[in-house]
Amino acid sequence: MNMSAIFWFVLFIISTVFDMIHAVRMFYALFLSKIFHSKVEKKHLLELSSYQKRCMPNDLDIFMHMNNANYLKHCDIGRILMWKQNGVLDKVFKMGGGMTLGASNNRYRKSIILFDHFRIETKVIYWDDTAFYVEQQFIRTKDNFVCFVSILKQTLVGIKPDEVVKIVHPDIEKPPLLPELEKWMESISFSSERLRKTS
Repeated sequence: MNMSAIFWFVLFIISTVFDMIHAVRMFYALFLSKIFHSKVEKKHLLELSSYQKRCMPNDLDIFMHMNNANYLKHCDIGRILMWKQNGVLDKVFKMGGGMTLGASNNRYRKSIILFDHFRIETKVIYWDDTAFYVEQQFIRTKDNFVCFVSILKQTLVGIKPDEVVKIVHPDIEKPPLLPELEKWMESISFSSERLRKTS
């Protein structure tokens, strides 16, 4: 077996085991962030992070609009970029902690179709003892319509948000708790309580 055949065989195995398109997008976004943000001042913790995207054929489902799951994959990239730009990601790793997605509440308001250009805006809107709460919006460029909005619970592992905040922005004031976020947090609490009783 020659080297070319081995290369394509290994590539086939990797592509069947891993979501290669998403992985390439993630590394590409981090690469661009490293280039364009390494020599500029870090973003404020509460500052909006934004990146541009176009809906491509591999984003579509059988109904010829963006696959529901792909919204969440792009959300992953938007959050990683934000955490990298505001310095939180580096601080969490240096403190021996980790980050995981605890919950999300998603609203699909209007379809994004093939070749639609849009931007993904990501911002921290609150935090508590265990997690940061992040809002992400997909805004269509041609009319500034918010096609998709998600509120996510970014849970920290091994450390507390307040510990990170004191290092990144020691004088910051916590944002006010939005009514819809408060209701959603209550819903998560009720769900956890019910599941604890049945498991």
